[in-house]
Amino acid sequence: MGLYYYDLFEIPQSASPEDIKKAYRTKALKTHPDKGGDATVFQDVQAAFETLKDPEKRARYDQMNNHELYIKQQTEGAPGGGGMHHMNMNDIFMNMFGGAAGGMQFNPPRRVRRSDQTFDITITLQEAYAGLTKNLNINIQKTCTSCQSQCLHCRGTGTFTQVVQNGVFMMQQQMPCPQCHGLGCKKMSQPSCSTCRGKFEYTFTNQCNLVIPRGVRSGHRIRFEGLGQQPQKDGEDPGDLYIIVQIASHTVFNRQDNDLIFKHRVSWEEAVIGKKINVPLFDEAFVIETQTLGVLHNNHPYRIKGKGMLNPDNNQESGDLVIVFEIDHPVLTEPQIRAFRTVFETM
Repeated sequence: MGLYYYDLFEIPQSASPEDIKKAYRTKALKTHPDKGGDATVFQDVQAAFETLKDPEKRARYDQMNNHELYIKQQTEGAPGGGGMHHMNMNDIFMNMFGGAAGGMQFNPPRRVRRSDQTFDITITLQEAYAGLTKNLNINIQKTCTSCQSQCLHCRGTGTFTQVVQNGVFMMQQQMPCPQCHGLGCKKMSQPSCSTCRGKFEYTFTNQCNLVIPRGVRSGHRIRFEGLGQQPQKDGEDPGDLYIIVQIASHTVFNRQDNDLIFKHRVSWEEAVIGKKINVPLFDEAFVIETQTLGVLHNNHPYRIKGKGMLNPDNNQESGDLVIVFEIDHPVLTEPQIRAFRTVFETM
């Protein structure tokens, strides 16, 4: 039967002495024989109050966690006295498991942590190169715990343990509470609630600073504690929110680890005699004279040290800017070949 006295008063096991007195007065008025109530129930109300108002009796009642066994011991003898000698094997199992064969046992409540959540954010390669700080407004859907009452059937645990006898053995099987469907609480309609206006849910906006470091790589995770899935009832902890950084592809530069690759097409003539090239390195654009590099080689990497992405694992190091020239080679005619031979002979 579990702890019948709490069910009788329709209060949780954690109820305060004031709550117990209030529940007793309400129940006594409803069940008093002079008011048309049931005399047997009224006696139970009196017995419940005598037990729950006394701290020692209540503690013993809660610790035993079984109403029938408590009444039996009160009738036959207190724990540690002669009453224990009159208990049969089934009573011992009741004391151990909190219920007789086929009975129910309330599981002790366990603190639950809700799930983490993830959200992808895409930034440009330029933003990854320079670093970025963004102000975010994160809307969180919350459950109003002020408009909930503890399920009296499972005492807020959300589960029962079914105790089944198999021969001389007792087996326990956990199952969700059929009254609250495993939530451990029930909704109450309170249109006057200042938090949710009786809707049981409300939206909370959290303002956060999203700091994306220089040189960040795709897949970088930024954690916001407590902004994930929110508690559905009292006694639960929220999960965390993870912002996953993704970097969009760039039209000019490709990234290889911490290096930036810049490809530029030149003619065969420009590869030989040189050319001024604008390198649009975000906010640090500059010009290079390819003549200083000598005759350019096709698809050869020309490195400019320290002009790549900052190493996010070591902010004292940076990758390189790698310039790769793609050279258009012409098909020479016979006169052009003779002309070049003459030039080479004079060099």
